[in-house]
Amino acid sequence: MMPDTKLDFSLELNHALKHVKEEKEEIDLITQPCEEQDFKVPIIKTEKIDEDESDLYTQQSENFAETCNVKLEHQVDVIKKEKEVISERNVLTDNIQDELNESLSNESVLKIKMKTSCHSAKEKHQCPICLKDFAKHSNLNKHQRIHTGEKPFVCEICQKGFTEYSSLKNHQRIHTGEKPFICQICQKGFSVSSHLKRHSLIHTGEKPFNCEICQKSFNQSSSLKNHQHIHTGEKPFKCEMCLKGFSESSHLKRHSLIHTGEKTFKCQICQKDFTESSSLKSHLRIHTGEKPFKCEICQKRFTQSSQLKRHSLIHAGEKPFKCRICQEWFTELSSLKNHLRIHNGEKVFQCEVCLKGFNLSSNLKKHSWIHTHIF
Repeated sequence: MMPDTKLDFSLELNHALKHVKEEKEEIDLITQPCEEQDFKVPIIKTEKIDEDESDLYTQQSENFAETCNVKLEHQVDVIKKEKEVISERNVLTDNIQDELNESLSNESVLKIKMKTSCHSAKEKHQCPICLKDFAKHSNLNKHQRIHTGEKPFVCEICQKGFTEYSSLKNHQRIHTGEKPFICQICQKGFSVSSHLKRHSLIHTGEKPFNCEICQKSFNQSSSLKNHQHIHTGEKPFKCEMCLKGFSESSHLKRHSLIHTGEKTFKCQICQKDFTESSSLKSHLRIHTGEKPFKCEICQKRFTQSSQLKRHSLIHAGEKPFKCRICQEWFTELSSLKNHLRIHNGEKVFQCEVCLKGFNLSSNLKKHSWIHTHIF
């Protein structure tokens, strides 16, 4: 009976050892990638089988438990190591991504700066004479005509030259009488849009430009500059024919027509010629009896706006024109000129019948009545 028992126990022990060996091989496979730990599973030595069954089972249990504990501890260490590697890898990936994003951002900014710089360089067109900058080369070409005096666009009717085609087109409306820009309030027409804008200030009453000397207000800065010539006595616009000076360029232009004798605007009713279209328009009101300009104080009406302005000075009591000889003041420049003839004895108005001279046209008219009413 005893030999059979020992045989059975021997078989069970061999089976247990085989199981432990398989566990050892499995642990070796797990620990194989972690060579840096130099981890080795304790080798289980087979001892001589004792006849005491209880001692053998105790030793077997202790060895098996020890092996299981080693396996568990090693798996925990492996998992920790793997987490550390993954964490380090994530940190490295984040750093690389940040550097890549920063590089791309810097590259984008550099491209934008280069593009803006190139765009600005392309847009910059500088005049070599006055160093003024222009956005387009075509605008620079137009500007340079100011320095060269070139006027390539010529009016076919009056041969007047212009630096720009748009200026020629606006000028041609003087000859055609075309006025495409209409005031929405009074329906008055204008050949140039800028003239309509200035005219609109009449209806709004806006006069933002004030004379610091007499406090007179104007709706245009150019009108204020021209007005200031009255106080300074400056006449910067000189006639090339007679060297007469004028405070405004428009006055010089009107004066120049005296020398050329040009009168391109004709009244179709009385055939009278005029040098300006505005003069013709004012003249036509004589035939129609129209008086569109009304004084807001006394309701008196006038055919021309200039007449209303002169009349308004009567109510305001303003007399800006002073005689330097006798210190007398006048509301109009023409009245001052007529007054000066008293001092210098000039008599520019002559009777065609008796050749008597007068210093005022009104005095000549009174005198002419004598010849026409002689009985």
